[in-house]
Amino acid sequence: MSKHLVVFGHGQGDPGATGNGYQEATFTRNILGPKLKAWAAKLKKNQIDFYNESLDMYQQTKAGGGAYGVNGYSSVTEFHLDAATSSSATGGHVIISARFNPDSNDLAIAKVLEKYVGLWGSSKPTGTYKRDDLLNMNVFANRGISYRLVELGFISSAKDVNNLVKNIDAVAKALVEAITGESLSGSANTGSTSKPQSSSNHDKIIEESPAKTVNGMTAKLAKFREEPLGSFREAGWAHAGKENYNYCFIFLMDKATNKEVARQKSKDIPRPDVNAAYGLSSNNKPGFDTTIDIKKFAGKQVYVKVRLTNDPAGNMKGGAKDIDFPEYYLTIPKR
Repeated sequence: MSKHLVVFGHGQGDPGATGNGYQEATFTRNILGPKLKAWAAKLKKNQIDFYNESLDMYQQTKAGGGAYGVNGYSSVTEFHLDAATSSSATGGHVIISARFNPDSNDLAIAKVLEKYVGLWGSSKPTGTYKRDDLLNMNVFANRGISYRLVELGFISSAKDVNNLVKNIDAVAKALVEAITGESLSGSANTGSTSKPQSSSNHDKIIEESPAKTVNGMTAKLAKFREEPLGSFREAGWAHAGKENYNYCFIFLMDKATNKEVARQKSKDIPRPDVNAAYGLSSNNKPGFDTTIDIKKFAGKQVYVKVRLTNDPAGNMKGGAKDIDFPEYYLTIPKR
């Protein structure tokens, strides 16, 4: 049995690139990751392990760990999303060491990208691109371990992001097959993520969802549902470590445009469990719980943005930090 390692890029305080309502580190971990793990569990002749998702392998390698400590794997595949100032930049590609030619798995992964997002121009026709300036890549090359960095597409391209999200299950299945060379039985759900979750399943997913850390801010969404009728309730907690902000605002964001639909200031709610877990002052009140009237916005699909700010109006004046949760959304019903 061959063992393969999958790494999600960035994280550990580094969100990576941002665009179209997503952050690179959380897209790979929270959108692609669960699908990859589900298909990897179906492997019979191979095994895929996942690098610690709370860590950034790049930062760990710089510190003397990371790529230096990986052993026993036939290959290492690190997933990222590209970004560009122009929204017209599109397509994915597989980055390999300039010392080597692409192997069959590199080419198979590139075929997956070509099918779902197309190929980035400079990588054509094979979908691979050689570099010699990436830390993890050079460490693995020196150690004789097969490594590739996969740019899934451009997070700055709405087309790429939409194609990935609506086909995420099929993309994940195809990537697992390409990494291992093993064919998997069963059909992928194409477009399934465009359908809202049933209310009970949605509630469970929200309750069990992990906390996010972005740019020194950590937030957990624990409730996001219609409660009471005609309002959406948003509850959870958020803090910025030793940085203090005076207000917590909750936003409903339009999933299609990533623009604000509505906002509400939350009361500061004591959460001694959060304070203890993160070493915060006992005076800190990181909890939030709001309800937002949704009756004017029937038909819109919305997600939650949590903002810590010093601006009493909820804007960015005086300093602010945001975390978005675009992976969890609801369609506003007619009331």
